This record gives sequence, C-alpha cells and structure tokens, in this order.
Amino acid sequence: MTKINLPETDQPRIVIVGGGFAGLALARKLAGKPFQVVLIDRNNYHQFQPLFYQVAMAGLEPSSIVFPFRKLFQDYSNVYIRVTEVSSIETENRRLITPLGIVNYDLLVIATGAETNFFGNAKLARLAIPMKSVSEALYLRNAILDDYEKALTCPDEEERQGYLHIVIVGGGPTGVEVAGSLAEMKQYILPKDYPELNIGEIDIYLVQASGELLTGMSNAASEKALKFLTELGVIVKLRTLVVDYDGETVTMNDGSTLRARKVIWAAGVTGAPLPGLPEAARGPAGRIRVDRFHKVDGLDEVYAIGDIAYMEEEEAYPKGHPQLAQGAMQQAVNLASNLLRKNAGKSLRPFKYRNLGSMATVGRHRAVVDLPRFQFQGAFAWLVWMLVHLFQILGVKNKVFVFFNWVWNYLTYDQSLRLIIRPEPLPIKMLQNKPSTMRHILLFSLLLLFQTGIHAQEVLNVSLIAQYHRGDVRYSGSWCYAAPNGTEYAILGAKTGAAIYKINTNSVEELAFIPGPVTNWREITVVGHHAYVVTDVSGTGHGMQVIDLSQLPDTATLVTTYTATFTLGHIIQRDIFSEAPYVYVCGTSATQGVRIMDVSNPAQPVEAGVYQSGYYIHDCHVRGDLMYAAAFYEGTIDIVDISDKSQPQLISRFSISDGYTHSASTTTDGKYLFVAPEHDGLPARMYNVEDPFNVYEVASYTGNPLSLVHNPYILGNFAFVSPQHRGSARGRHSRSGISGRSRLLRHLRRSKRRILWLCGRLVLIAQWPHYRRQPRRRLVCVEF
Repeated sequence: MTKINLPETDQPRIVIVGGGFAGLALARKLAGKPFQVVLIDRNNYHQFQPLFYQVAMAGLEPSSIVFPFRKLFQDYSNVYIRVTEVSSIETENRRLITPLGIVNYDLLVIATGAETNFFGNAKLARLAIPMKSVSEALYLRNAILDDYEKALTCPDEEERQGYLHIVIVGGGPTGVEVAGSLAEMKQYILPKDYPELNIGEIDIYLVQASGELLTGMSNAASEKALKFLTELGVIVKLRTLVVDYDGETVTMNDGSTLRARKVIWAAGVTGAPLPGLPEAARGPAGRIRVDRFHKVDGLDEVYAIGDIAYMEEEEAYPKGHPQLAQGAMQQAVNLASNLLRKNAGKSLRPFKYRNLGSMATVGRHRAVVDLPRFQFQGAFAWLVWMLVHLFQILGVKNKVFVFFNWVWNYLTYDQSLRLIIRPEPLPIKMLQNKPSTMRHILLFSLLLLFQTGIHAQEVLNVSLIAQYHRGDVRYSGSWCYAAPNGTEYAILGAKTGAAIYKINTNSVEELAFIPGPVTNWREITVVGHHAYVVTDVSGTGHGMQVIDLSQLPDTATLVTTYTATFTLGHIIQRDIFSEAPYVYVCGTSATQGVRIMDVSNPAQPVEAGVYQSGYYIHDCHVRGDLMYAAAFYEGTIDIVDISDKSQPQLISRFSISDGYTHSASTTTDGKYLFVAPEHDGLPARMYNVEDPFNVYEVASYTGNPLSLVHNPYILGNFAFVSPQHRGSARGRHSRSGISGRSRLLRHLRRSKRRILWLCGRLVLIAQWPHYRRQPRRRLVCVEF
C-alpha cells in the first residue's frame, strides 16, 4: 500500500484521529507551532453535538451547527486535513492504515469519541434511531415529519397510533432535551400544521432505566426536569428497560408494550477504539486506558483524549471522567501544553479535571443548571443554557444564524424548517448519454452481445476465446468459481446437467459434467468449494445437488442430492456480501416461500428455516440479516429479518405498481433496492430501503418497450440489467452480465480475467467467484 500524500518535513508529525471537541481543540492549540499536524476525520467538518436534537426537531438548519475544518486552518501551513477513516493501527511500525494509504506518525493522538451503545441488542441497533451525527439528526427529522404525513391518510386508528407515538429511550440530557422539544412541537406547531390530526392522540414516552432523570446531576435538577416534562405532557417511565423492538411494538422488561414506529435511542455511549490496539490498553465501555499525561497504557508516543480516554483520577474520579465536551477540551489543552513543554525540554503536567458544571434544557423557560457551588432551574437557567451554547458554536455566521432562529422561534412559536429532505440519487439514465471511457467499453460490450462471432477491438482488451455447445437446445444458470490458487472455473447449467470448465488464457476446457433432470431452468450458486444446483422440475437427480469443486482441475464430484423437504427449486441464492454458509432456495412451491439451507456441512445440508409467505416467492436478494423476497404474483417485495434463520420474521412489505415482481438487487452501500418487474415495456424501479418501514421510490429506468427488464445486478455506480426480448431468436439465447471485485475497467484490462465465452449464444464475462448470472438476457448498463 502506498503512503498517503503528505509532505515530509523536519518537524515531528502529530497525527490526530477524530475532529470532535477534543481532536479539534488539540489541532487548534498546535496550529502554528513547531509540529506537522495531520487531522484525520471521516467528515470534512466539525459537528456541534449538543444541538443535534434541535436539527432533528426542525429548530435549526444543519449548516448552522457544522463548521469546515479547512476554513478553521486556512492561515496555518503546518496543519493538514485528510478526509478518510482509519482501518487499523500498526503501533510497532508507527503508522496508520487508511483507505487512502499509509500514514506514518511520530506521535499519535486518538480522539475518536464515542458511539451509540445498544448494549448488544441487535434488533434495537438496526431499528432504533440514534443521534450521534448531523445525518442521523436529519434522518430523525424526516422520519417524524413523514410519519405525520402518513398519519393524515391512515384510516385505521391502531395503525395511526404507530405513526403518531414516539418512544425516547434514555433519560440523560439528550433524551430529556428531545422529549421536551417534541412536546413543544406537539403543543405549538402541530395544531397549526396538521389541523386534521387529533393532537391528543400523540403520545411521547421517555423511558429511563434508573429511578431518576439526568443521572449525574443534582437531585434538584432531576426532580425539576421530571416536573417540567410532566407539565409538557411527556409520559415518563422510570425504572423501565426496553428489551425488544420489532419496528412497530416496543417491549419493556415488565412485559408491557407500546405501539410506536419510531424509537429514539439516547440511552448511552460506548467508546470507538481503533483496531490494532493491544488488549491491555482497553478499558471499560470500549474506552482506552491512559495515564494522567494522556499516554495510552503500554504504548510509546500514542495518546488518547476525549470521550474515548479512560483516566482514573484518584478520589475525585476513580471510574474515569464524565464524557462531556468540557472534559474533552480540557484534556486537549493539557496535552497540547505538555507536547510543547516536552519539545522545549520542560517537565510535564498531569491532567486534573475541573468540573465547570452541567446543564440541560427541557423547553421554553425550562432548564436546569448545576454549577460547582450552586444549582438553579427555570427561566434564568434556560437563558444561561442558550448563552453558553451560543458562544461555543464555531463561526460568527453560525452564531448569528442560530441566534436569529432562536429569537424567531421565541417570538412566533414557530419553526420554519419543517422540510422532509431525502437524499436521492441522480435520475437513472442510459450510460450512453455520459461520455467516458467506461461508456465506450460498455457500448462495445453491447455491440458484442448483439453480434455473432464479432471480436473486440484490441484497445479494449476484450476478446472471444472459446465457444461451447453440447448439443443442448437450452442453457440457463451460470456461476464462476475461483480456486485457492487463483485458477478460475465456470459452471454452466445446461439442459441435461451442469458442466464445469477451466478458464485458460486462450481457451476453455471442459473438466466434468454432472447429469441432472432434463429441464429448461437450472440455477447454480457456490459457497466455499461446493456448487449447489436446483431445477424447476422433478426427475432423476431432482432436489438440490451438491457438487464438490475442491479437487479441480482433476475432477468434480456429486457429493449428495438433498430431497428431504423439497425436490424442485426455481432460484437458488446466497449472500454475496459475506461467506455465510447458507443458501436460499425460492420457487419450491406456490405457497412455501423461501427455504433457508445450512450448508456448513456440504455432505449433509440441513434446512435451517423457512420463510412461510403463503404465496409464491420467485427470487430473493440476501444481505446480512435482511432478505428481500420478490413475491411474483403479489407484486410486492417482502423485507424479512433472517438474523434468526430458524424463525424468519416479516419486517415490512411494499408493493410494486407494475404487476409481477421478478427480482431485486441492492446497491453497494445497501441504501437502495433495484427492482425488476416481469412485464413487457414496464420500468425497473429503484427504492430507498434505508428505513424498512418507510420505503419510497427514488428513480426508474425504462428499457426497450418491446422487452421486459428481467434481472438487475449492481456494481459500484452502475446497474447491469437484462431486458428479455420476445419474438427474437437472438433474444432467446442465454446471456450473462458483468461483475467484478472492484472497478470494472481494471478487470476488463487484466489479461487472465478477460473472458468472453459464447455457449451456443451464451456470452459469459467471468470476473470473480461471486459472479451473478443473468440467464436468457442481453446486457444493458444504466447509471444511477
């Protein structure tokens, strides 16, 4: 891996990971000093976390509480900003591994802060809404406003309650402030914006595990906060734990339940340490153990400050300092001073935390403030809270905008930012409309698919290397298998069985043929070193064939044929994003949904579970704990939780207006689902599936009006779709799409991985072991 682009100087290089309160304060203190300072953060801006809740409640613009790093350090030539993430630390080599390259350091400061703590509950982690970034705050704002819009059109009272009720988990400052802000929105804003709604139906619940709110503040502050929230109509449930949430129902430890489609998680944080740190350096709650000089235990020239740092300070803080902004900035100031003192040969000063107090606001004229010597609550506390936070915001313009918004809201009892803003991709368009090298490569591939025996232009490094024809009149599924030594093999589903081929530089060599039922549809996938084959007919060799590929190129053998619970299958899939030992068989019957097969022991496949849909599932796309099942005749996509393979649970379902639903595929980041119909001339559609309970269409693509868009496959920013033509001899031939490990261009230029293989009229470009097949298609590429 190459080094990241940074100038080499005589100054010691201090690398700061994280641009939160601690990391940014340290970088500002060292700006202009005799160090080369490298600030690494996944964003190019600082976020003012205490006001995230006001963004979520439509009280502030997101831009008002963020500030770009580069603007802060415009006048300092010794500060360098790099927007990336740290994959791991190699402390023995004093370097960081990032996606951009290697970063060497002389001194390393870890200031990665904290992340949301779901206490090991996977369901809550997936379905609850945290608030640790501006983007999460915007997501929450969208979810709240969108659900109010849905409630207006929902005739069923019980379902409407799910849209209106909100549960907040965690009674710390964030939870209290969110609850108060929501209560004020309910009281002052919603009656004006949604006069059709019965505001009395809206319930706001605050669930706290302990017996008091604002743990860590004074009893007076806790009691007053509870009184303020009760006055605003918030239902506070103390000594209550949320133990489960399925997207619609919240279950508490006492067995009681609440109907709510939104759970806001503010129940705690945990450290976010970097991979590569020794186990001895890890402290409680994911934090990093440091001494009084901020040095990480057991490591030289590695420091940690802020929420990530766990420092025991004798009698005052034997369990570490509170994870607050003031403590983070104090640690940054002390470390900066010590680094300068060390550079000057002076003695170092141990850190001593100064408690400047804590505060929280509940709403207009309602706040609590604890100072070291006294406490106060009410309107004056509210005014103090606003002034303190206003002056901590970076940038004069931001201060002015925040102040103006606060004054406007105070005078008008209104918030002017109630906009549902969803990030949407560019409209889908034919790739041919975008001039680029990639366009020319894919255009040529298209021409090749339309022609017989045509050869690639030399500059494209694509060529026809072999033809295959067994005398069969039909070829369907195909897959690519890469052996541990790098040799690539193709598995082709023919009419009478599965053929295995070795891909040579200039030829294709048949190695084995596994007979199977005579069929027009044979589907294949590979897990590990075994191929799994299903057909949509019964007969000799029916069921799921398991083929051992580990002995290639010498032989491929049939290990077993599974027939215990099904004998036919139309589609067999796997999670191409992981190596999980499961395959998913669709089309085993008209009513039984999807069979989930555990193939950790290939010789004895075991049915781990069945998604019992009650109707025909034609195809499915699996990604982690989610399965997107295409209900063919229902015209829907079922989103299914498969974290427990023995008990798949339907999370939500959304309809495709165009009729039959054929298949689907997610984008690389998992945010969007590309859905293909089974109807001539109708478009493929793309949906935002970030929130399984709020799926909405963002774009569509219409292919040839005489064809149907059959199977999509997504790689990077491109979707490869296969329109199936009718009434064309060429269109009836089996053709496959393109896939690759990373950049398609790079793989097309690799000589040993350039494969264009005509099988009768089957065109196969085999690039990787997770190759996805597109039988009976021609290839079209669109960009989204």
